[in-house]
Amino acid sequence: MVKKKVIKKAAKKKVIKKATKKKAIKKTTKKKVIKKATKKKVIKKSSGKSKRRTAKEKSPYINEEKAFTILKNSKIPTPSYMFITKETDLSNIEKKIGYPCLIKSIGKSIIRKSDVNGVKTADNYDKALKIFKEMKKTRGVDKILIQEQVKGEELIITASKNPNFGHVISIAIGGKYAKFVKQISVRILPTSQKEIKKMLHELSGWSIIKSASRINENALSEEILKIGKATIKKDLNEMIIDPLMCKKDNFFAVDVKIKE
Repeated sequence: MVKKKVIKKAAKKKVIKKATKKKAIKKTTKKKVIKKATKKKVIKKSSGKSKRRTAKEKSPYINEEKAFTILKNSKIPTPSYMFITKETDLSNIEKKIGYPCLIKSIGKSIIRKSDVNGVKTADNYDKALKIFKEMKKTRGVDKILIQEQVKGEELIITASKNPNFGHVISIAIGGKYAKFVKQISVRILPTSQKEIKKMLHELSGWSIIKSASRINENALSEEILKIGKATIKKDLNEMIIDPLMCKKDNFFAVDVKIKE
């Protein structure tokens, strides 16, 4: 009788031990499944972030060297400039551009130069060399743009293709006045020089800006008209000149972005 009880007790212990072992295995398996699932989620999340970042970094605009060529062929004035890749090209600054000059980072993934501290001024060769070396180390920089430094009042000119109206052109005031004057004047293209003048006068504060820099309105409206004509002729989706620098009889497209 005692022997039977001992055997029964031992059997019960074995069953409990087996059940505990099964639970432990089940728990471990469950942990592994959860861990795998979590890992998958992390990978998926990380992959998603990476995709978004890549999409964000890809510029929708054509490269700036090609964009400046379009301006040149369309007879839209620009400051003197040159695109360089080698340190030895810096020796041409004095001859072709002159000091002070602007040095800008150029690359397919650079949409806003301010994001990479990509616009600096050099007033001599040594400073230009130092800036060049710094910019070349910046990720995404393909070329360096050396540009003549021009001053004046700033306008933002945008000519683009609208799905409802075809090509349109807009004018806004940029630079130091941009935060005070947030108006935009728009016309459907093609338009006339007379209409461009009206657009300028629709911007509050334009008369003050015009008189401060003694801007030749006839010459300015002619240059703005060229931007509209070039956009239609080449059937561009968008051309943004920001800024168009204006001073008396001189007007320069300093920065340009083009979507073909």
